[in-house]
Amino acid sequence: MFFIFVWARKRHPKIYEPRTAKELIGFEIASPVSPSGCLAWLYPLLSTSLEVVATRAGVDAAAYLVFIRNTALALATLLLLNCATLIPVYGSAEWGLEEFDSVSLANVESGSGRLWVPAGVSWLGAAAVYYFAYTAVQRVVAMKRQAERTVTSPHQLSVLVTNVPEASRDATAIQKFFEESFAGKVLHVQTLRAHPAEYAKSLGKYRSAWAALKHSEAVAEQQPDKGPPMTKEKCCGKKVEAIPWYTQKCTEHRADVQRMRDSYEKLPVLPYAFVTFNSLTAAREAPERMAQKGWTVIPAPEPRDIVWSNLLQCRTPGAQLKRSAAVCLVVSIIIIFFIIPVGMCQTLVNLEDMAEKLKLDFILDNKGAFWISLLQGLMPTILLAVLNALVIPVFMFLAYLSGVERISDIERLTMKFAFFFLIFNSFLFVVIGGSLFNKLEELSDNPSDIVPILGESLPKVGTFFICFITLALGSGPATLSLIGKLIVSGIMLKYLCKTDRERAAVLEPGSNAYGVKYAQSLFFLTLSFCYGAITPVLVLFGFCYFGLEYISSCYLLSYVYKSRFQTAGSGFLSAVRFALGGFLVGQLTLLCAISLKESGALAICVPLPFVTVILIAWLPRGVGKSLFDDGLSAEAAAEVEADVQRHGNLVQLASQAVKALDWMDPSYTVNLDEPFQQKFQWVNVGKAEDI
Repeated sequence: MFFIFVWARKRHPKIYEPRTAKELIGFEIASPVSPSGCLAWLYPLLSTSLEVVATRAGVDAAAYLVFIRNTALALATLLLLNCATLIPVYGSAEWGLEEFDSVSLANVESGSGRLWVPAGVSWLGAAAVYYFAYTAVQRVVAMKRQAERTVTSPHQLSVLVTNVPEASRDATAIQKFFEESFAGKVLHVQTLRAHPAEYAKSLGKYRSAWAALKHSEAVAEQQPDKGPPMTKEKCCGKKVEAIPWYTQKCTEHRADVQRMRDSYEKLPVLPYAFVTFNSLTAAREAPERMAQKGWTVIPAPEPRDIVWSNLLQCRTPGAQLKRSAAVCLVVSIIIIFFIIPVGMCQTLVNLEDMAEKLKLDFILDNKGAFWISLLQGLMPTILLAVLNALVIPVFMFLAYLSGVERISDIERLTMKFAFFFLIFNSFLFVVIGGSLFNKLEELSDNPSDIVPILGESLPKVGTFFICFITLALGSGPATLSLIGKLIVSGIMLKYLCKTDRERAAVLEPGSNAYGVKYAQSLFFLTLSFCYGAITPVLVLFGFCYFGLEYISSCYLLSYVYKSRFQTAGSGFLSAVRFALGGFLVGQLTLLCAISLKESGALAICVPLPFVTVILIAWLPRGVGKSLFDDGLSAEAAAEVEADVQRHGNLVQLASQAVKALDWMDPSYTVNLDEPFQQKFQWVNVGKAEDI
């Protein structure tokens, strides 16, 4: 996959370097063209500071890279500790196991004095993890503060009111109310209205008909000798000429859309409204001062971050809580239901024992032994990875159904759902179930010996996780190669795309799925933490995974992906706290392993989980407090306002945003002559053409 990337990178810059030719004004800027050559791009990429990445691709992108980078550094530190202490201690133990088990806790017998070594090393490892977690949060906070001082997005001058009284639901009344506290500071008030459900359907039909019409016109122009393009009236209807048919449909649907747009002012006004100020200080102070008058006011989200279909529902806190609880219940059911297929994956680990019990000698002969080894070693990890991938789209949809009003919140919920699923099914159930599956016969003969049996078999599950992480090592290079994008876009551009819009849609680079990426990284980090002191070799594979993930993500965020939102790293702190939660699970796993080995070394490990819990609770109240604040800090607002020219430019941008109706449902501001044109889109600043 890496060689595909190296070969195609400069041959197809529209796929591999679109950010060098485009930027989104006010949100992100173009990246410089990367050097040619097989590996010439690597040093400039890795030597570019993440603060520079934050100015180009946004703080969210830089924060994700900080998370991956510090995770890799933490694992590198743990790896050095393991190589210096645990591997020699385990490898020279008494039991003489083979392969990876020979350098794991499984090779140490119960009650051995060697168990004091992992207990002591766990304190050094914890200190390293705490340090890298703290410095990561500290660095992202500094990035956010720098971004605040160079603010260029006009949404910082706006706030969102979420409980406008029914008697005050018009722009004039709302402006008058705010003017009482901020005289001369209110620039504009945008009320929201509930549009009928058929409006979205009519707009969707118009867009489909418009796209088909433009495609048919392009086909007729490019292939005049083949006669007029044809289409079917319905799925099984008769064939008709495409251009007249779609022209008629466009006329009909556009008339429906325009009719409903003309009646917009007659629609009921919702209790939500956006208020734009001409002062950053006023916008920052509005939530607190309006709360004293009984109005709920929050900093306005970035317009790209709004989920308009949920925002326009204007759900009360009680209704939102019920909806969220229902979604969490569904997620819990999915997690529990998937125990069955995950358990079936675990049975493949014991195929050889099953074949012996069933006396299937043809499977155990020389030819069958190869396939048994392959199935036992590879198939369970592949099937588990497939099961994990299947639930991700479901969790993303459930996150949307939860009713959250921001895309960034959908990403955050997806991260939480996916992480809990992976921890419960792909870790806890595999650890416990795998340990028991390996010792079913012994347990059936001596059920009372479950503690020593688990003490022997639990550390051996680490070998399965080594295979799992090894399989995941290819995900970074595979993502970097963009092989799917390269093949699909090549076919579509050559055979299917006829218009500029279709070609642009095919070449759309997409964006980083932060929720999914964080969840996967957190899962592999938890595996590395949990078995780092039990099967030390596993940390090496975890370090390799995060090293490759850092390189691929750094390139994709710098040269390929465009952002869907900018939240100044608000989701990053949640990821760090979940990472520490994974470390807590790792500490508890080590406690269980040492306890099952019946060692007094357990006593010196007991305080560690409490220290981790305290750090998790302190982060959002201490060094990471500003990452939970949506609005500008008082210092940043005052500093920007002190620069008259800069603040004047920001107010001018806010006025332009008001005129462009940025705070209105974008479906009502779509240009019907170009219905697929986005309000916030990349603009060309260079030239990137395929060679």
